[in-house]
Amino acid sequence: VAPNNIGELEGFVLGFFQHLPSTSILCISLIGGDCANFLSEMSLLPCAHVSAWIFLSRLAQNQQPVSFLLPVDVIFQ
Repeated sequence: VAPNNIGELEGFVLGFFQHLPSTSILCISLIGGDCANFLSEMSLLPCAHVSAWIFLSRLAQNQQPVSFLLPVDVIFQ
């Protein structure tokens, strides 16, 4: 269910965070292909090319959302 118009968006987002379960929600996403190439071009990392990225995000009811975007090559080093 999404808000009907942009004016209802703030209330929708607040309601979403207020109704999260008391446990943390962790999302792990792998990014490759054209999106990985775009992120490599936009990053300030000294490496020339990163073939994949990992996006970690955590949502919790009583805490701020936390997100990390890391090149997979760095994780294995």
